[in-house]
Amino acid sequence: MNGEKLPRVDKIICLAGWEPRFLEGVKKGLELTQAQECIIFYAEEFTNKSENNINELEEFCEKTNIKIVKNKLFYNSPLETKKIILSTFNQYKENDQILIDITTMTRELIWMILGTLTAKKINVNYIYWRPETTAHWTSKNSSRPRLVMGRAGVSEYGKPTLVAVTTGFDPSRLDQMVCYFEPEETILFLQEGHQFENHINNIKIYDGYRLGSTQAKQYSIDSYGPDHGLEVITTILSPYLETHNIVLSSFGPKPSALALHKFAQAHPDVALAYTPALEFNEDYSRGIGHCVWGQI
Repeated sequence: MNGEKLPRVDKIICLAGWEPRFLEGVKKGLELTQAQECIIFYAEEFTNKSENNINELEEFCEKTNIKIVKNKLFYNSPLETKKIILSTFNQYKENDQILIDITTMTRELIWMILGTLTAKKINVNYIYWRPETTAHWTSKNSSRPRLVMGRAGVSEYGKPTLVAVTTGFDPSRLDQMVCYFEPEETILFLQEGHQFENHINNIKIYDGYRLGSTQAKQYSIDSYGPDHGLEVITTILSPYLETHNIVLSSFGPKPSALALHKFAQAHPDVALAYTPALEFNEDYSRGIGHCVWGQI
């Protein structure tokens, strides 16, 4: 969608990243929405990488008379992060107009924030700035998956587990999910198209995916489309709602996390899980492209 049509908002929420598009995207968002406050979350573990962008954004906000609030989070401590999120948004009200910039935000943080704000019935908009180009890998060396605080669903004893993920360039994260949850069934939602060599770095590597006895079913979605794949995800997963414990995760294009949020929001028994990576490609993206935005 055209960034010039962005709605006016009171506050923009972001997670500091080291990519150039983080800084450029947030600055554009502040200008286009006329927001008067910028809430920057930053992960203590990555402060040395994102510090320059944080400092530049602070300078920009000071020059343009935009209030800036910085909150430190902990990538390796979701409980502490959840406490900080609850404290940050404690005074927010239904008529507050919020824009979440998910460009460099972890899926876990997206789901925590959206879960908190939608529970308060706050009007939430989102924006994602696509890169101009990407590298062939984003992350490596995934650690054990964890259920998202406040979004862990309800696991019913005796029901088999279904793991459903939107795939990305790091297959080790899917391997970790399957090994940890030992699902009876695995469903992969693969981003369609050839953008960023997606047909090589994503679709091809999951062709015939099997880990142990688990043979995955595969379906195509368009994470950049108007519903970010929600209609397909709903059609495929709905028949399993009564028969399986469902665990969802997003490794693909960031907007797919929004579709999974909406599905889990509509079905509270469904769990959201996050698989942390231990190594990131600091040169993953170059430049800033078009934005994808909408309302939750």
